[in-house]
Amino acid sequence: MESVENLLKRFAVGQRKRIEQEYKKLCEGLANYMTKEERTKIDRAFQFALEAHQNVFRKSDEPYILHPLRVAQTVAIDLKLDSICVISALLHDVVEDTAIPLVTVKKLFGNKVGDIVDGLTKINENTLWYQSAQAENFRRIMFHIGKDKRVIFVKLADRLDNMYDIEWLPKNKQWKIVSETKLIYAPIAHRLGLSNIKGNLEDMCFKTLNPDLYYKIATKLTKRLEEREEELNDFIKPIEKALQDASLTYRISSRPKSIFSIYKKTEKKNIKLNDLYDLIAIRIVLYTEQEMIECWRTYGIVTSIYPPNNRRKKDWLSTPRSNGYESLHITVMSKKGNWVEVQIRTKRMDTIATRGVASHWKYKGESSNEFMNIFDKWLHDVTRGTSEEKDSLKVMENLEWALYMDEIYVFDKQGKPIALPKEATILDFSVEKLGKDGLFCEYGLVNDQIVPISHRLKDGDRVKLKINKENAPKENALDFVITPSARYQIRKFFEKSYRKRIMTGKTLLKEKLKGYNINLSSTVIEHLKEFLNEEIVENMYYKIGKEKMNDIDGMIKKFVNSFNGDLTCFEESSLSYSSKKKVFFVGDNNETYEMATCCNPVPGEEIFGIIMLNKKAKIHGLRCKNRNRMLSRYGSRMTPVSWYNPLPVQIKFIIKAINSKGITKHVLDVLKGFNVQTFIWDGKKAENLKATTQIIMRDIAEVNYFMERVKAVTGVKTITRE
Repeated sequence: MESVENLLKRFAVGQRKRIEQEYKKLCEGLANYMTKEERTKIDRAFQFALEAHQNVFRKSDEPYILHPLRVAQTVAIDLKLDSICVISALLHDVVEDTAIPLVTVKKLFGNKVGDIVDGLTKINENTLWYQSAQAENFRRIMFHIGKDKRVIFVKLADRLDNMYDIEWLPKNKQWKIVSETKLIYAPIAHRLGLSNIKGNLEDMCFKTLNPDLYYKIATKLTKRLEEREEELNDFIKPIEKALQDASLTYRISSRPKSIFSIYKKTEKKNIKLNDLYDLIAIRIVLYTEQEMIECWRTYGIVTSIYPPNNRRKKDWLSTPRSNGYESLHITVMSKKGNWVEVQIRTKRMDTIATRGVASHWKYKGESSNEFMNIFDKWLHDVTRGTSEEKDSLKVMENLEWALYMDEIYVFDKQGKPIALPKEATILDFSVEKLGKDGLFCEYGLVNDQIVPISHRLKDGDRVKLKINKENAPKENALDFVITPSARYQIRKFFEKSYRKRIMTGKTLLKEKLKGYNINLSSTVIEHLKEFLNEEIVENMYYKIGKEKMNDIDGMIKKFVNSFNGDLTCFEESSLSYSSKKKVFFVGDNNETYEMATCCNPVPGEEIFGIIMLNKKAKIHGLRCKNRNRMLSRYGSRMTPVSWYNPLPVQIKFIIKAINSKGITKHVLDVLKGFNVQTFIWDGKKAENLKATTQIIMRDIAEVNYFMERVKAVTGVKTITRE
């Protein structure tokens, strides 16, 4: 390898200075906790990466080496992970983006580094265009996480840096990356307890999709912080004096909430930014080993000065979140009549809140604390079977199940709290506690009341189980359990019959298609999955085999007829279609596209197209509720679309209002200026009113204007577009 000095001489002066600055920053971060021997290995990895990427530049025209340097900084400075993780961060793109093979990386830097780099190397996307290369990449990542957790830390650091540079990419690429980030990576960061990374990822996604609203909130937030600075200083002073009088060692700071979290609260509560009181949180960090005692003592001090809102107290001291987060959150009233959120935690808790799982895991000696045991079990449930699972979309589905669940805590008969997803059942709890033996649960006792195994648990329930080895589980349990571990154990228990029904369904499908001279090829399977709106091929076979599709003959007939009798569309060669240069014009009355009914985009609204297997573009609005799921799976099938002389469309609105004097007249006054087709009030005698109206509108500008006019009516709570 060439020396770093010689390699740097090949860059322009400004570029060279930036590389040197970023590497110096990394080295300063490493000096705090790395040995001299470890830092020498990292120096060698930087030299290797610098040479490998020397002639490569980002879309922003900056030297590519700056990207792995920043990824390594996140891993080292923010997460304080080991040298193997930092080296892997520096080399994570070497195999994917250069001619250097994986075997060379392993030879020079060891098998552990090589395995992490391998897990971060994307597969070649030159596959059949209708398949999901993204889902296969997720499957690879999850498989490698199961072998070494450090893969996900580097991946999240990589995604974070890519999000900061996303503005340099074309719009369709931006939307694909944002969808993956919102659906998978931000929730994973949350599950790992990496609050800063999660918040930054969400903010960058929000900024990309809603730049005007992002900057509007950011500007208002900055102004509010300036306005409230003096008030916050006055708020903190009496707390500081009381803590000093109590001989407590502490640190107090204030921090603004993330922009995306502020936006979510305004949407959820249907209020304006000016009406949101918890834009800023005061954080009290205590330096003590008597954690519970001193945190509750501090709670007493704060609430003796300022009256608390007991409905907004969150005790994550007694029962930490499943991602390890521990803290006590209270909301108190300031002397000026404003609510202020106060967070109380210790230095150890604050470290965990920032670094999450990374603060627990010790790579030079396995950590065995209770939180890591819980996390290891969750990870095992999510990644179990990843290497054997052929359908990568099924792996993605399993991951989403595990990520998108609000938590509840229930107590076993010994009084031990157990974290479960919201809506979890007795059977979920039984498997969580007893493993495969939990499948034989006959019934449960919730707060001393007998309930069936399908009973949904609530936060704080006390649960006892009745296990009966003669009470074999029923296959319909899959219809109500929700945890990955319960679903896995049930499928495993019924594996023989499950596989048998899949094979029966596949055989039956083959026979029915033969009547139309169609073979069950991979092309036909993809067509059928799309036709039946079924992402997992085994689920499709299973439904047919279990006779869940009563009229299979009618289904097959409709399926074939949907292609207007053109059976050549089922040939493998027919799917060699490329959409890279084709633009679909929406609104010109041709047959090259279909409008998505899930979001019904309005002319002028930002839209994207997904190429369907009939080669038409399915047109969705950027606001579509299914956007993240579709683009994280089939982003490679996204195609450019553009409005062209669109016709007016009929749009349905739902208006909710308080039943106050004159409300009907005021709303009807707004409607007078629009092409209203129907207008119906529901519940005229109730306190709250609901109106449904259908209006023909020209474009999204008219839609937004109408909604703003209605929102301005006194008494109107919400207006939504369906």
